[in-house]
Amino acid sequence: MTTESLRGFRVVPLSLDELRDAMSVRMMVETQALRAAIRNDDDAWATGIVSSLYALNVQAGRTGPEADIWTLEARHYAFHRALLAACKLPWTLEFASTASTRRRSATASRSFWPPRTRPAATCKPNTAP
Repeated sequence: MTTESLRGFRVVPLSLDELRDAMSVRMMVETQALRAAIRNDDDAWATGIVSSLYALNVQAGRTGPEADIWTLEARHYAFHRALLAACKLPWTLEFASTASTRRRSATASRSFWPPRTRPAATCKPNTAP
């Protein structure tokens, strides 16, 4: 974010290359954080994942006025935080959070899709045996 005198705050524009870079870093760091979380798993961690995935799927399936992109974005973020909740590596979590914030800033600016639309969201649990 940047500030402009007498104009408040605005999201710094993010190019498509910068978005790809942020997503790449996020995937690398979150993969490490998820591996650490899996090593520390417990019932509370698993319950948080299932609960946040359910909430995300409910929102992703909504249409009309209830299909609010900001609610979907919040639930998507909550799902990622639930996945990493058992990770006990503060630096890894900090870097994951920074990369996620940068990606969310790009989403907030809506510079990559037209107004009143959103990317398709499908999050189905793995049903393989």
